[in-house]
Amino acid sequence: MLLLFVGCAVAGHAGTAAGEIIFIPGTGDSQKLLRDLGELYGARQSDLVIIPESIGSSGGIRQVLRGKAVLARVARRLTATERAAGLRWKQFAFSPVVFATHVDQKDVSNLTTAQVEAVFSGVIRDWSELGGGAGKIYLAEREAGDSCRLVLAEFSPVFDLGRPPVGKILYSTSEMIRVLIRHRQTLGYLPLSATFGTSIRSLSLNGVRPTAESLRDGSYPLWLPLAVTWKGELKGPARRFVDFLFSPAARGRIKAFGLVPARP
Repeated sequence: MLLLFVGCAVAGHAGTAAGEIIFIPGTGDSQKLLRDLGELYGARQSDLVIIPESIGSSGGIRQVLRGKAVLARVARRLTATERAAGLRWKQFAFSPVVFATHVDQKDVSNLTTAQVEAVFSGVIRDWSELGGGAGKIYLAEREAGDSCRLVLAEFSPVFDLGRPPVGKILYSTSEMIRVLIRHRQTLGYLPLSATFGTSIRSLSLNGVRPTAESLRDGSYPLWLPLAVTWKGELKGPARRFVDFLFSPAARGRIKAFGLVPARP
């Protein structure tokens, strides 16, 4: 299925010869997964699911509040202000947040909390200090307010939002993916959901791999919610797609991405 923006589908209700159009703006953290699920849904329904490039969770929420979209994709919980504006929220998956590198960094497969804090505070600057070959570590970080950055700020004070960044700030998950794939000495962080089908290597944390099993048993501590949000009563094609996210077929695909499906 071709996932393109269709001008007549801004509000997500416009009809086409094939059915209804479901336009879902928002975070890049679930972009790859929802495109895949949209194709799976489209093979069973006549509706067309459109997952545009990321504008962030807050950007997607603004589109819903302005009436430009019925659904938005988000990777965080709603704020009190957003709930007061009438927004509703439903999580469909849990995704580990992972530290990740270029595929060539084969000698480094695990980071300890102490190493993470030393690297992202600028104390450790060379891959050889992590057990890899000699070479400068180039850090890729996310802006204050990013969903992964918020998760990491709860994990360690080194990711406090007021700290001046040691690495280069990137402003989307897709940009993080491009940087990690192209630049072999880069270390960054992103949702595991975004690495599916790429050459990016996710690292263990304190000896624990970021898997569905380690997320379920609590041994891997970093995760964020993948959810959709809307205002008022959800009905029509948007309701059909949200219901589909909890179907056996969709849950199986979420598991194939290495994630944990949320309960209906």
